[in-house]
Amino acid sequence: MQEKNSWGGTIAKQVIRLTASEMKKASELAKGRTDVKTIPNKKGWNNESRKIRHKYIDNNKHLPNFLGIVGEIAYARFVGGKVDESLYATHGDDGSGDVGRVEVKVSTFMTDDVELKIPERDYEDKMRPDKYVLCRVDRSAPSVVEIIGEVSAERFDAEKKVKQYRPDAPINYVMSGRDLDEVAFA
Repeated sequence: MQEKNSWGGTIAKQVIRLTASEMKKASELAKGRTDVKTIPNKKGWNNESRKIRHKYIDNNKHLPNFLGIVGEIAYARFVGGKVDESLYATHGDDGSGDVGRVEVKVSTFMTDDVELKIPERDYEDKMRPDKYVLCRVDRSAPSVVEIIGEVSAERFDAEKKVKQYRPDAPINYVMSGRDLDEVAFA
């Protein structure tokens, strides 16, 4: 079901509002996932001059994991699943899934041309999940998660496009949010 979202678009199919306890859980998991592999003084993440805007996050280095986990929690609630709470000392998980065998990806781009994006490095080096799910989170209101859609790993592999956002940026495999299937209840 499509629903008008906060900027007037209609791509989102499901909107999940997380509770304060779910947001606290996301914060705790984000801190754990980030801190287990943080390199002290890594360029960019420990820049204290950047303004922190979330009451659940006290350090910018936790923000990427926090936003991803918010999507995982919303999807898990929607389908009745459970978030993988494992901590990995290397570059993320093995790719087989965040909620069961489903890999949840989160975008913060608040336009109707939102894309499911898998970095080439992750796609080539990790196990394949059964499917990918795309969620969208507005950084200024992270407790509201839009579940855009899902796609089987096989279909993603067949239909993905190669995209590089800037010449110095990594290569990604992408699929438009408009081309994703509606997320089904478990």
